[in-house]
Amino acid sequence: MSDIQAVDAMRGAFIFSEETVIALETIDSTNNEALRRLEAGTLPLPCLITAQQQTQGRGRCPGRTWLGERGNFFATYVTKRPSHFPITHLPLLVACAIYRSVRSFVASTSISLKWPNDVLIAGMKLAGALIETGPRETALIGIGVNIVSAPTLPSHTRKTTHLNAWTPYPVTVEEYTTALLSALKAVFDVWEKQGFSAILTEWQNCSQEIGRSLSVRVGQEQMHGIFERLDQEGRLILRFADGRTRAVASGEAQ
Repeated sequence: MSDIQAVDAMRGAFIFSEETVIALETIDSTNNEALRRLEAGTLPLPCLITAQQQTQGRGRCPGRTWLGERGNFFATYVTKRPSHFPITHLPLLVACAIYRSVRSFVASTSISLKWPNDVLIAGMKLAGALIETGPRETALIGIGVNIVSAPTLPSHTRKTTHLNAWTPYPVTVEEYTTALLSALKAVFDVWEKQGFSAILTEWQNCSQEIGRSLSVRVGQEQMHGIFERLDQEGRLILRFADGRTRAVASGEAQ
């Protein structure tokens, strides 16, 4: 089945439109709140859950947290997950949307994507996403963006930055929310009309990692090689010094 045929088969099942917005004050994490409401059967779909502060935000890698300081963006978009399309495509689609939303405020050409869905400015982490599956055949798209401040992380990890350090005027969470929802709709429209190959092309054009040396951790295994490309499933193709290649579906790239 081609990309276009797959999307045609699921048209209307996976929608970035007419979402209910639930705005909360302080919670543990927007993904956790979404799961609780899904399990209770009280969450309309599609839905965007936002919080002014989250105390136990989770990163994509096990054991990692996303610090939830006020003034930054924390949200989870919940929708029906595609039944005829791999959910593994979503991280790259969401990454492209975050990239577009940031570009709508920042003129700098130093914005880039880090596999699979981190957004960097000048090599510093600005945003990330956590994709999970939930009950009722749902996809939970958790997104965190540093708007007014950036957490100080241990020295061995990547430096961080925040959006307003790069904008000509202070951007509010409300303004960013509008830009992100617009970008999600636009990227999904590309996916729907042109297929996943168009998303792959856009992601690779926005990344500065292609062709460079990369270290990837998968579980307890650490691998080193050249980031050759993404395959048609969105997996990272790592080429080793001996010429062998490996397709990596998930892991932590450094």
